[in-house]
Amino acid sequence: YLEESIKLMNKEARPDYPNALNWLALCYHKLGTQKKREAKVDRENQDEPIKTSSIFFSRASELYRDVASLPRVDLPSLKIYVHLDKGLSLSVMNVTEENDKNALKILDSALLEFRKALEFADEKEKIKLQGVISDHEAKRFIRLAAIEKNPDKQNQMLDKAIEALLNAASDFEKIGDSCSSTCQGCSHLFQGLKLYRKGIREKNNKALFDSAYELSEARKCYEKAENELGKDTVEVLSRSFKLVEEQIKSKDQIIVMKIAPEFIEIIEELSAVGLRKMVKMYTFDEGMNVKKEESSEDKRTVHIEKVQGNVIY
Repeated sequence: YLEESIKLMNKEARPDYPNALNWLALCYHKLGTQKKREAKVDRENQDEPIKTSSIFFSRASELYRDVASLPRVDLPSLKIYVHLDKGLSLSVMNVTEENDKNALKILDSALLEFRKALEFADEKEKIKLQGVISDHEAKRFIRLAAIEKNPDKQNQMLDKAIEALLNAASDFEKIGDSCSSTCQGCSHLFQGLKLYRKGIREKNNKALFDSAYELSEARKCYEKAENELGKDTVEVLSRSFKLVEEQIKSKDQIIVMKIAPEFIEIIEELSAVGLRKMVKMYTFDEGMNVKKEESSEDKRTVHIEKVQGNVIY
């Protein structure tokens, strides 16, 4: 109704017409945020709300641009939202993008828009935008880690993602934004993932204990932020960790293979593609690598014993 009403307004009416356009833009922004939230909650039906969210954010950006271009309207904040919502219309597509290289292009384009918004921001707005930028830089490092094949380079990318999340948390905290606790929770989550891989790779119980501690800290941060999705993510990781431990301990190859579809079913509950890939890479895939190495070691030991059995001392 608001959009139809605005079409009937006198475009020279001040401040009524600019205010009406501004309200309409805000409505589209909130609708975009709502659809993005719906997509993250309903993992099985993400595509439609993600596309709709992108359309709404894009429409909000267009409307803010229309307001900013009106005669006798000179509000720098409008130009911020032109680029902010344009960036959000792009970045929301990262949630469901399966191709990591495409995801990187999406995130790079979004980051370009967020950095353009900085040009029109005052000091407080710059802090929030810098938080948004750091948060998206973390998403970018996660995708880079997913592309990497070398475990050391994967860890380097994950470390950079964790650092970016902590930077985002620091910026959001300065302005009292609850996103601070969410970003802190994500940093603990990825630190826990990294420690878990170390634990199963090196049979390091301390690393496994520290991993569980990091997940506990992540849960606390998400609870503080009242972020139900974050808390659900911690639960998914906890269940996937236990399953991988069964995978490693089992000597029955049939049981090991049966675990695979169950594991995939668990991580499918995670809403973000990048996170799902990292969890699989750092837990199940690492567990399979450990099993293969153990199998190779067992065969080598048997071979040595047979050779030694033929030696006359």
